[in-house]
Amino acid sequence: MRKHHLFQFGHAGTAVGAAFELALQASQRRACSIGHRCCVQRIPDFRFRDIETVANDTPACLEALRHLGRGHQQHAPERRHRQFAFQIFLQPMFGRGIAGHRHRCQLATGGLSIPKIGATDFAYRIARQFGIRLVEPRPGLVPLTFDMSEWQPFVALAGIALPVEISAGEKKNRGSFREDLLFTHRGLSGPAVLQISSYWQSGAQLTIDLLPDMDVAQTLIDGKSTLKKNLGNTLSQWLPARLVEEWLRIKGFQADARIADMTDKQLRALGTSLNAWVITPDGSEGYRKAEVTLGGIDTRELSQQTMMSTKVPGLYFIGESVDVTGWLGGYNFQWAWASGVAAGKSV
Repeated sequence: MRKHHLFQFGHAGTAVGAAFELALQASQRRACSIGHRCCVQRIPDFRFRDIETVANDTPACLEALRHLGRGHQQHAPERRHRQFAFQIFLQPMFGRGIAGHRHRCQLATGGLSIPKIGATDFAYRIARQFGIRLVEPRPGLVPLTFDMSEWQPFVALAGIALPVEISAGEKKNRGSFREDLLFTHRGLSGPAVLQISSYWQSGAQLTIDLLPDMDVAQTLIDGKSTLKKNLGNTLSQWLPARLVEEWLRIKGFQADARIADMTDKQLRALGTSLNAWVITPDGSEGYRKAEVTLGGIDTRELSQQTMMSTKVPGLYFIGESVDVTGWLGGYNFQWAWASGVAAGKSV
């Protein structure tokens, strides 16, 4: 009887941990369902230090990793973090074991987001070692920042939140969302901005409608004879008062101006600034604040059914390490769970 091994490397955190745990559970159930004895050993506080060092404690792990990677060494990040590995021994009653591969390695080590909880590029380095293509990683679902010399007039708006419609990108890569926007001292945040950050590219513009249910210019022009309040008080019916005060100052309008005394051209210019505010971020808050990592293992390099590499039989990537990114609202958790189950059931 030949011993077969499945090694699952995972990270104890949010969606990454979810992908790992579900892959673990699915593989255990699969082993039991076809009559294999399954023994689980946990290697505590695994930090992705030199793989050879870890493997020396578990000769079977060393054998499997050498089979897949021929002894390639990986180096740990300087910062300690809580990560771990499970070592699952599958002893088949007959044949070459589940799926026909003697050695398997499943990676659910996540992306680069939120480094303080131990984010690592471990999966990317393993992929590069085997010539597996990557889509260049970058922060996703992240607040956007601006050049401070350009953003300075808007700093006084920090803390103001309101529902907006925001859009970015072109053609097939264009995204648009109706969500809440939050002004910060460094730029823009809130669900609307986190969502659109996955579509925004460096150097591209954002278009923001601060009153998406109203044509501001036409409303003001049509109300010249009926709107009795001054400009500031009229706009404060629809927008936060502090935003109105600062916005009119920035755009060069007098808050106490009578709407009836303003020209149609002035009102159209004001309306455009509110319904189609165009602004260009110069970056984002980076992985420190990003909720996910865009990019990663190219999906074309993996089996859609099992998440196994098409180039390296027995090597699997699941969860956030793969180039799959969802919107806010639980989609990234769902991907972690689904990919983990698919990989776990395949072994």
